[in-house]
Amino acid sequence: MATCQLSNASAHDRYLKVYKLIKERDKQVASAFNDFRRSTAVLQLAIMRRMKLLKDEELQRFSEATQNRIRAFESL
Repeated sequence: MATCQLSNASAHDRYLKVYKLIKERDKQVASAFNDFRRSTAVLQLAIMRRMKLLKDEELQRFSEATQNRIRAFESL
């Protein structure tokens, strides 16, 4: 059940839940796309994979070693 569909909650409570959800999702997106550095690139790519934003075909553009490191994060 989506948090904004709680029929017994007031409009204000539903608003607060939606606001919290948006804030959480914004953090998730930020962790994948903000502050690119070589030291965090593999982790950010793994986050993108978890979010289903990086397809297999796109992953194949990277070296075998990089692909293996990204897939290692997926198993965690």
